[in-house]
Amino acid sequence: MCEQCEGLAVRLEIRGPEDYKSIAAQLIDMVGRGTLQVIAEWGGSLHEVVTSPTWPGDLIVQTFECTRCRAKFELSADTYHGRADWRWQDA
Repeated sequence: MCEQCEGLAVRLEIRGPEDYKSIAAQLIDMVGRGTLQVIAEWGGSLHEVVTSPTWPGDLIVQTFECTRCRAKFELSADTYHGRADWRWQDA
């Protein structure tokens, strides 16, 4: 990890849809600033998550990569079971 992304290697408590949408909006901003890039989206895009009144799918996963050091991060939600997670992919 590098100075640009080291603060992202935290586990976030995502309590519900509004928390998830808020994190997604922050990630859209980070992608726009060039801090992160989206390398995969499954089940719906970040923009769909933020703007849609309903979830785009039962399982939503976005994978990001730091534009400087290539560290990978994942935002995911299992909307059917009500679980969501943000994590650093340290493999």
